[in-house]
Amino acid sequence: MLSPVARTRWRGSSWWWPVVFGGLAVCALLALWWLLAQLGRGRAGDLPVPTPWQPARPSRAARRRSGTLVRGNALAQAMGADAERLPGVAAARARLLGRSHSPRARFALTLAPGAGPEEALRALGRGPVTSARASTGLTDLPVEVRIRAESGPADRVE
Repeated sequence: MLSPVARTRWRGSSWWWPVVFGGLAVCALLALWWLLAQLGRGRAGDLPVPTPWQPARPSRAARRRSGTLVRGNALAQAMGADAERLPGVAAARARLLGRSHSPRARFALTLAPGAGPEEALRALGRGPVTSARASTGLTDLPVEVRIRAESGPADRVE
């Protein structure tokens, strides 16, 4: 792409090599920062479980000192299993996203044929979401629900 003269034009200058290595170092640091951001994104880590002698909403420092923790994945699996037992729900999957001090839940519900989404959402809010909030001491657990309807047997018209 470049002629030999254009490629070797700046090599004799004293500023050339520090600029080249500095630019490469900046690019490498940006790539490393991006990679770490991608790995750290997604699921919530360990969530502190309040004990009877702790307040329901402990401070951030008290959360770090708390000895009782629940893994975010374990809590999400329990929430998903509870959601699958709700009436009208054929299948459910739950994930906890965000940071451990401010997680958010994401549910994927597949409704059984003939089940209404309103009843499923009400039951989800009263059941798995309320018990997850109570078990972790979180007063605010935002929830996102994606609903899909399971198709029933096709009706034949003759």
